[in-house]
Amino acid sequence: MTGHRELHCEIHPFRSLDPLRFVVICSFYKGRMLLSFHSGHQSWETQGGHIEQGELPEEAALRELYEESGVKDVTLIPVCDYHASDSEGSSNGRVYAGIIHQLGKLPDNEMSKVQLFDDFPENLTYPFVTPVLFQEAREKTKVSIRQVTIEDYDAIFELWNSTEQSRRALNPVDDSREGIARYLERNPNTCFAAVIGDRIVGVILTGHDGRRGIIHHMCVHPDYRRMGIAAHLVSLAEEALKNEGIQKVFGLVFTNNETANLFWEKQGYSLRTNLNYRNKSLNPQVPTGE
Repeated sequence: MTGHRELHCEIHPFRSLDPLRFVVICSFYKGRMLLSFHSGHQSWETQGGHIEQGELPEEAALRELYEESGVKDVTLIPVCDYHASDSEGSSNGRVYAGIIHQLGKLPDNEMSKVQLFDDFPENLTYPFVTPVLFQEAREKTKVSIRQVTIEDYDAIFELWNSTEQSRRALNPVDDSREGIARYLERNPNTCFAAVIGDRIVGVILTGHDGRRGIIHHMCVHPDYRRMGIAAHLVSLAEEALKNEGIQKVFGLVFTNNETANLFWEKQGYSLRTNLNYRNKSLNPQVPTGE
């Protein structure tokens, strides 16, 4: 394969092709594309390269991203597999979207610089491939928000069980299908799900008693964190509560969940130190807690 301007590709579902030879990372920083300039080709391209022997595709993607951009602080999101071909042959590859949280220093290699772009430059190394892969990456990272319905229960319950901190907050009564159905019936306009494709990746349940609002089980899947999803869910829930006349909202956070406590502090939720939180279970199946 020449690997230049005549290279074309076909898109396939993620994890559908085997064997894989390459990985490609379509990188985004604050919504803009990050491309690397190849000194030998004198053109711009995505980060990516060969999967080395014994290396998993995601491991190769992280390595190539660092080598060709200097980026270490990133969230990788699965996008698709692709089949690339030209007059000399063909091969399979895997594509990830890289949501970059912090730029890094570019190591010494064939890439001489990196740059952020809103639109593609004219001198792309792979002009028939790069725009196609970025389009797929944009679709796979597009977040939509909608209200939660009871039909979402199975997906949301699976999401809550994706992390230990969320899982430990569940109880078999209130968080059963019947319990969540009751909650949504009382609070139909204040609970939201974040969706990418057809997958629920974030959720917030918010309700009120006519006086105070309370946030329950706010969770974002580990693979989709640090993309602004949680903050967006909180903002929408707060606005929905205000629309229903609620002037104050609170939430409960485990004291040893440092990540969550830092998040809520950034959202403006102050820590009350002049109160003791007391509760009593009216159902033996619902634990009182520590």
